[in-house]
Amino acid sequence: MIYEVDEEGKRHGQRALSATINVGSSCSVSIQLEGGQDIIPISEFESWMKLAEEDEIVKNVFRQITDFEHNWINLYKVYEIVKKDAGRKNKIDRIEQWITKKKISHFTHTANSQSAIGDDARHGVDQNDPPKEPMSLSEADALIMTLLQKWLQWKCEQHK
Repeated sequence: MIYEVDEEGKRHGQRALSATINVGSSCSVSIQLEGGQDIIPISEFESWMKLAEEDEIVKNVFRQITDFEHNWINLYKVYEIVKKDAGRKNKIDRIEQWITKKKISHFTHTANSQSAIGDDARHGVDQNDPPKEPMSLSEADALIMTLLQKWLQWKCEQHK
């Protein structure tokens, strides 16, 4: 089931899905929302579902994303799970290969800043000055969804 998520992370209404097949010099399949917006290629979706059956960490992330509101606290939980799983190994931070350090910092700074986002923040008291231009919740959601896609692609490559 696909829901639209507003600025506050609240879910609204269902959106219909459709599958399309494009045949040309190469064949591709993708899952789309009503109106033609691509979500993910069907082959990736199938790989991710198989991975979730075998990997408790992936299953946990899927549960976090599908069962809970997309608010600052829950998005941060997903970030923490992915960070711990992909993490820094051999002085390489995979997350920084997928998302710039600046964007991650902007996300974490905003998520933790009571002055920036009020009661939705992870902390009740600021430990640092608030970001000059806080990230919007919709930007944070998009960032974490991009991170998830990169992480899941990496996870699938590891399982080959």
